[in-house]
Amino acid sequence: MPCYKTRSLLRGLIFSSSSLMDKYNQMISTLVTHSGVPEELQPDIAAAIRAYSLGWSMTTVPGLVTLLIKVLLARVNKDRDRVKMLLKTLLPLLRHSLTHNGFPFVTAGVFSSYKVVSFVLRRVFHLDMDEKKERINKIITTASVLWLGRTLFPSMPTLDMTLTVFSRAVDVVGYSLHDSPWAQSLPWWWLEYSSVTAFTAVTSEVLFTWIYDPTRLPRSYAKWISNIGSFDERILVALRAMRTGDIVYGVSG
Repeated sequence: MPCYKTRSLLRGLIFSSSSLMDKYNQMISTLVTHSGVPEELQPDIAAAIRAYSLGWSMTTVPGLVTLLIKVLLARVNKDRDRVKMLLKTLLPLLRHSLTHNGFPFVTAGVFSSYKVVSFVLRRVFHLDMDEKKERINKIITTASVLWLGRTLFPSMPTLDMTLTVFSRAVDVVGYSLHDSPWAQSLPWWWLEYSSVTAFTAVTSEVLFTWIYDPTRLPRSYAKWISNIGSFDERILVALRAMRTGDIVYGVSG
């Protein structure tokens, strides 16, 4: 029965999240449609807003979840002073996520800036944007966005951005291979479960690294896993010592 209730709860959360995302996307589309933006640019502006929201949630939601868990634990322990202290950090956290967090800016810029620039070049400067010019525009505009993001937000962690862009690139390549004639000759189970296999492999590698050598992970990721996991530090120390040979099972020390 508990397992059934857990699955029902998870299905309910997934359905609720999906419904909220649909409503959010509809709200953005409606907002952009009535904003006076040229119709040709409306899909790109909507994509930029969604990309900004995605970048903001990727960098801020883990901190909000961690704060929420700490508040709930403090409430369970009836520590009102700690609850008040934690809640006071909420506004600074949100303010910092908007004023010192360049990742959403870069995400939105990379997704849509080159299309806006292309629109300006065609409509204002009356340039004929053929395929070659569009490709050059993408390279220059994307590089400019990355440089501007690094300039405006010097404390932005570049490793997080690199991992995100690399993961997205691998995802795009994977989908391209999936639709190619070459992939059709592969066994059906390879196409059906390759994404699950890749996710499991990446997750296993991340957890393995976090347990045995957390300094190899981006500091924000390692800290987030540590806060969410709440593992006993003595177990981690023992596992690392066993791997290095400082502790040998069955041998007194």
